[in-house]
Amino acid sequence: MRALVTGGAGFIGSHLAEALLVDGHEVTVVDDLSRGRRSQVPPAARFVQADVSGDLGGILHAARPDLVFHEAAQIDVRRSLADPALDTRVNVLGTVNLLQACAATEVPRFVFASSGGALYGDTEAIPTPESHPQLPASNYGAAKAAAELYGNVYSQVYGIEFVALRYANVYGPRQDGTG
Repeated sequence: MRALVTGGAGFIGSHLAEALLVDGHEVTVVDDLSRGRRSQVPPAARFVQADVSGDLGGILHAARPDLVFHEAAQIDVRRSLADPALDTRVNVLGTVNLLQACAATEVPRFVFASSGGALYGDTEAIPTPESHPQLPASNYGAAKAAAELYGNVYSQVYGIEFVALRYANVYGPRQDGTG
């Protein structure tokens, strides 16, 4: 399988790229290095420095992925409140841009890195079921909710198999605690 991982120089994306390579898959990493580190990209992966808000058609055409893992994001909740336009550009428009490029190049599957806690806001329902109402308490949470909705639209309109993973409290090696 050929996989493309956005945010593949970051915490979660670099581990994902490594695991895919160990399993024998061909991996292309796309990262703008705004937070990620080039040194975290596995040597066996093809690396392309690019912003998800930019032109991705050529990258997807060259990589011909069977699956896109979209891990790239603006993850700082405080920054999302201070600069909602930036947060929206990266987390909503960047996701839509990538989905559009996937539709144009006929990428069949798309896995989106969403957020568990940010979507539901403060809730006493622990564990929180996916059926719980989404009440984001930040621009970051609202952006993740909007991106999930766009993913569902692209699934219905273009036939892209879309799944959102609602990560919560991920930690481990290579973690950057500034998010």
